[in-house]
Amino acid sequence: MKYWLILLLVLGLAACSGPMPTSASNTPASAAPTSNPLGLRILSPEDNAVVHAPQVEVAGEAPADLVITINDEIVLVDETGIFSITVPLEEGPNLIQIVASNVGGNEASIDLIVTYEPES
Repeated sequence: MKYWLILLLVLGLAACSGPMPTSASNTPASAAPTSNPLGLRILSPEDNAVVHAPQVEVAGEAPADLVITINDEIVLVDETGIFSITVPLEEGPNLIQIVASNVGGNEASIDLIVTYEPES
């Protein structure tokens, strides 16, 4: 039941909202897209990336019918299939958990480690 309520909320918000802005800041130039069988693709950041800012933008592509959560926060996929969210980081290694699920109950996850090293 909870899944259906979240799905309805996400679909309703997606119908009312415009595209989410994306930015290449903190995105490593050599980032290779990560994907899985549900069609979720993570474009940035790269796994095991090192950044020098206290946040990182997680951006990707996914079919519009997927429900995406990043560190337990629901993220909307826009009509072009793009999503992004800024994730705060603590100094040192940070685990970023991305979970995608569809109406059939299938789920896929991608875990990324991003290390925040402040510049001296």
